[in-house]
Amino acid sequence: MRQADSSIRGFLYQFDKLLAEILASSDGQVITLEGQIEDIDIVSESGIETIQCKYHEDKSYSISKVAEPILDMFCHFSKSKQIGKRIKYILYAYFFVNVEFIAQSDFDDYIKKTTNQDIIVKYFHQIFEIGDLTILALANKAKKTKADKAQIIDYFVTKQTERKYLISLDDFFECFEYRKADKHEALKSRIIKYFEGVIDTTTAFGLYYPNAFYKVAMMSSLSDASKRTITKAKLLTWLSEQKILLANKWVFEKADRKKVLKGQKSYLSQIFAGNTEIRAFVFSNSFLKNNEGILVSFFIEYVKKYFSKKKLQKQPIFILESDISILQEITMGLHSYQIKVNHGYILNSFIEDCFANDTDCPLIFR
Repeated sequence: MRQADSSIRGFLYQFDKLLAEILASSDGQVITLEGQIEDIDIVSESGIETIQCKYHEDKSYSISKVAEPILDMFCHFSKSKQIGKRIKYILYAYFFVNVEFIAQSDFDDYIKKTTNQDIIVKYFHQIFEIGDLTILALANKAKKTKADKAQIIDYFVTKQTERKYLISLDDFFECFEYRKADKHEALKSRIIKYFEGVIDTTTAFGLYYPNAFYKVAMMSSLSDASKRTITKAKLLTWLSEQKILLANKWVFEKADRKKVLKGQKSYLSQIFAGNTEIRAFVFSNSFLKNNEGILVSFFIEYVKKYFSKKKLQKQPIFILESDISILQEITMGLHSYQIKVNHGYILNSFIEDCFANDTDCPLIFR
């Protein structure tokens, strides 16, 4: 369970880091979520930066804890160099006790001495020369048997003092950078502060931040890489068009469900508190079907809270994308609580004059 919780915290941190990188990007930079080596790619005129995030809130740094992400980058660097592509590799990591940088000699020493069998089988054929064609064929098999792995491990252990890198480690470390990451709360505060520069504080915290988090989490799960690209301008435009809180499992993982809903309720209360001209709500078919049992109580609660000053407030309009049967069911439910509804229907016919001129009802349905 503890490992699962740690993995979840890592994903949540990654999504916030994605968001921070988008907001820190300049005009023209394209961000790819879950890029060439996972996490983030930043493409600009000057080239490509690829970033991996690691978040270990309760662990101290050691080279063994970052070896695999560096090896992922080193392997990618080896392939990219073959085709003349130059990429900047950044490992962005938080540890309870951290370091400012990773020395090339420390990484080299770890790779030469490691007995980690998973690392040997997964990476060594990609970074070291192999003189034995049989081992080379085994190492490149998509699915390896236990016997295959044993042969590969034995080969590299036996050749430990003779191993030579396929690509210069010096060249790789010229393109590699380790960055000491912010703690999660500090990263989140920086994101919200940015949003406060473009919108009021209440909306920045209650709507822009959770919706932006939802957006990057949702995009990161898409299989089509072309749908995982975004720019800062596109994100801000999208956020300005959202009027309600959007939530998925990651939003509720990030914060207690009750707190999220309570915060949204508080945010909406501030919006509805004013005496605006007319408010209209549109309910889709799927929403009506999924929430059939709570619709009547919602309308009653709305009237009680936001249509109590009849001289100052106008009747809210609720537009239902559904057949008349649901409208009739809601009308009968409200009637049992002595709440009148103006829906404009006489029997099964909609009468425009009836709908437009009936101003006595607290609710208008169409």
